[in-house]
Amino acid sequence: MKAAMYMPGLRPGSMSWTIYRGFADALRGQGIDLQLLTNERGGGAVESLPVDAYAGWTDRLAAPFTRVPSLGATAAALAAWLRRHPEVELLYSELAYPVAAAVHLARRWARWPGAHLVTPMGEDFLVLPEASYGFRRYLLPRWLFYVTLTAADGVRFISPLARAQLRRYADRPSAVIPLNVAPETIAASRRPENETQQQRRRQREALVGRLRLPADAPLVLSLGRLHPFKGVHLLVDALAALPTARLLIVGPSLRVRGYGDYAAYLQRRAAAVGVADRVVVTGAADHAEVLAHLAAADVLVVPSLLESMNRVCVEAAAAGTPFVVTRSTGVAGYLDEEGVGVVIEPGSAEQIAAGIRSILSGTWRRDPQAARRFVARFDPRSVAARVAGLLRRCRRR
Repeated sequence: MKAAMYMPGLRPGSMSWTIYRGFADALRGQGIDLQLLTNERGGGAVESLPVDAYAGWTDRLAAPFTRVPSLGATAAALAAWLRRHPEVELLYSELAYPVAAAVHLARRWARWPGAHLVTPMGEDFLVLPEASYGFRRYLLPRWLFYVTLTAADGVRFISPLARAQLRRYADRPSAVIPLNVAPETIAASRRPENETQQQRRRQREALVGRLRLPADAPLVLSLGRLHPFKGVHLLVDALAALPTARLLIVGPSLRVRGYGDYAAYLQRRAAAVGVADRVVVTGAADHAEVLAHLAAADVLVVPSLLESMNRVCVEAAAAGTPFVVTRSTGVAGYLDEEGVGVVIEPGSAEQIAAGIRSILSGTWRRDPQAARRFVARFDPRSVAARVAGLLRRCRRR
């Protein structure tokens, strides 16, 4: 089967590049010839679409309503690509809005007869007005999301939480299939436990030296893009109840209405609760730095108010690092064994502090075998095998 997937922003060297190339390779092993498309300059098996060439005044006029800069241009570029490639039988889209919506428009404009599998990812279907989060807060994106999902030939839910939120769209070929992690994450999870712990010690020494942190201070890590829906401000508040801990916040910051630059907001909040001297905000990190930070930390914390999945927890488990995650984060639905991570209720600094304390005090203990089984669920090969089955069901619909 010939299939294509459009991934805006896919760049060589990024974490997404590693993950999606691994996914595409694994799908090809299942007999699905997946062509990756992007709007960036790619390389190898990734083809770059000239989206900018189709940009014009219509997208500029529509942007206040679509809430994105190039919906029409993306659809036009995809439609032109489909006309040149009639052999493609199926399109696979992650992020129902705006990506799958652009694909939906393209298949109509190109009069393309193939099937379309859609994976809602989070911001397209989750809504948190207090965190200025979610496209479905707006009329046109909400309508296009509905039209796109209604017309889809199949839906992939990336977590039990996602399926519960979108059960109305489960009346066609669908399945709960998690997102995969990079092949190197799987390889790390299979190292002998003594090697894993040695690696953690080496990375800890290097990080402490580079950031000039106290060698004996517990290191708490937040890793991911900085947006209020991630709940990192509650983690900053929780630090007041952990007087010896240091908090390392790693990830690109976004400007969000009501908060401004979220990294700057977190620093102001840290000062307000008296922990500014124990918070380090580093900004974005490359793939290698991300893995090093995960290995160096005593505990990773994912305090999201509402999130559809979260790969970072899986990467932490592979690195041998315990994590605290809220029950309202989709990956918590895959935690069916003890000894992998601590699940807490969302929206509470007290819950976050208690979860961290249970790990640092040794009350909670990590089970390396359980962690290895947890990570294996996100292996590109096993994920691709299930996605391939769903793609074939969509094509027969």
